[in-house]
Amino acid sequence: MLNDPFFSSPRFDEEETVDQAWGKFVKPIEDAIQLFVPTKTIFASQSNKRTKRYSGLIRRAMTKKRRIWRAYRTKRTTENKSLYERQSLLVKKLIYDHQKQVEKSVIDKVNMGTATPPSIRPTSDDLLNRSARRLSARVCVFTLR
Repeated sequence: MLNDPFFSSPRFDEEETVDQAWGKFVKPIEDAIQLFVPTKTIFASQSNKRTKRYSGLIRRAMTKKRRIWRAYRTKRTTENKSLYERQSLLVKKLIYDHQKQVEKSVIDKVNMGTATPPSIRPTSDDLLNRSARRLSARVCVFTLR
């Protein structure tokens, strides 16, 4: 155990450099990590991100944008650049409009947040009155002294 290079102090008088001493110190740790720490390979296809689904119009616009970008990369002209920028703005607008439409459809759903069929569902006046009663029961006024 006394002759183990890991436990011995660095011998700078024997012309051992700091890097060599550090290598002697780190080598057993790296070997232990290599032996005992399991590794797992993660592939890109296993990510938790869902791919977005867009309409055919948006997909075609994105394909055209990609094609224009490749043309600009091979031939860097101001015309190609302006075409790409115009197509990029169009794609952004189409995606924004699509997201806005999806959110609006979620908001406008008749059965949002309820499990009762539409024929039994209370009217909006009943819901407002019930909400007002709940709020009036919970409202408390605190005064500062």
